[in-house]
Amino acid sequence: MNKRHIFLDKVIEQVKSKDAKDSIKLEMEHHIQLAKEGWIKKGLQEKEAEERAIKEMGSPILLGLELNQLHRLTVDWMVFACTVCLLMIGLLPNITSDLLFIAEKLWTILLGVGIVVGIMFLDYRKCKELGYVFYMIGSILLLSVILFSNITINGINYLKVGPIIIKGIMAIPFFLLAWASLFTKKNFSYLSFLLFFFFSSILFYLGYDSISTVFIYYTMVVVMLFWSSFSKKQIVLSIVTGAVLFILLFGYAFFARLHRLLGFLFPDRYAQDVGWIYLYREKMWASLKWIGSSDMELLSFVNRTDTVFLQLSSQFGYVIAVVIVILFSALIIKMIRNVRYIKNRYGKLLLIGAIALYSIQVIYNIGMCMGLFPIISLSLPFISYGLMPTIINALLIGLVLSINRRKNIS
Repeated sequence: MNKRHIFLDKVIEQVKSKDAKDSIKLEMEHHIQLAKEGWIKKGLQEKEAEERAIKEMGSPILLGLELNQLHRLTVDWMVFACTVCLLMIGLLPNITSDLLFIAEKLWTILLGVGIVVGIMFLDYRKCKELGYVFYMIGSILLLSVILFSNITINGINYLKVGPIIIKGIMAIPFFLLAWASLFTKKNFSYLSFLLFFFFSSILFYLGYDSISTVFIYYTMVVVMLFWSSFSKKQIVLSIVTGAVLFILLFGYAFFARLHRLLGFLFPDRYAQDVGWIYLYREKMWASLKWIGSSDMELLSFVNRTDTVFLQLSSQFGYVIAVVIVILFSALIIKMIRNVRYIKNRYGKLLLIGAIALYSIQVIYNIGMCMGLFPIISLSLPFISYGLMPTIINALLIGLVLSINRRKNIS
């Protein structure tokens, strides 16, 4: 074994992170080789030049300790703490429910925390070359709903396999992994993107379960496009194409709900129809106290899923509303700030897509409950009732933590 290998082995012995060992070794070999070539140009023989280059690096033990500190795996405790707090707040709407219901929510919370921690310890980089695989999985999920749906809920078809109900929104995390991978491939052309995007849009159209599902999917793709290697003209063309495609495929759904939009814009004119929901929401906010519930009764449209933020505010006052907004804001801002520290391009795209998916749910749901947006079916991450939304958002936060955990590793 030559001196270079002995030196590198001593350096690597000081590094605790298995993920960082290979990248550090390659980096060190590169530096030694550059220094060696420099000494050769100055007239030294190859062997002597290498010895000089190694000597310049200093003590291998001290260097290894410094690199270990620099490349250590980290945990974003703020993101993790905010996530756990939001999951626990999800218990509040159920405190007056029976023990079985509370136990079910507790199990969902524990499952959510488990998924976050489990995904955090997985190395996201191993998914980089699996873009086409994840795209196929997402497509197969949508096709299974289209071709084999066997249950109808509120007029919408789903596929039920044992206790599991498969719906379109379950495909979105796979498409997130797919687009992050495909956008980093050098041979992935703009035409390929348009074809892949068009095909996925058709599948979402045929397996359509909610316009909110399509809304967050399109938002994710658009945001990731801005960080792709495509030109500005291509990005603008993509957004226009996506908008036209959305209108063509889902325009019928928009016009079918046009009266609901008019009810949101002009609630007084539609007070006896769809406008009463928005008028009643205004009265609820006007009647809230800082602490404690209002004197008004909750109506059926205020529930533990889509309008849970309004329910909690009504039950516990403005204080809980402020706490929830602060927690979500802190979580999203911290995730956004982490983007600049990610060196891995695939990891950066994956992080941006995850932030977009998570943030649009939070912003729209809270805005919807506060009267800024029309009411649609869209859950509030970790607080709304439901197993599947909790699992999907736990996967997103787990990915965020996995990426940030390896931010010091290229």
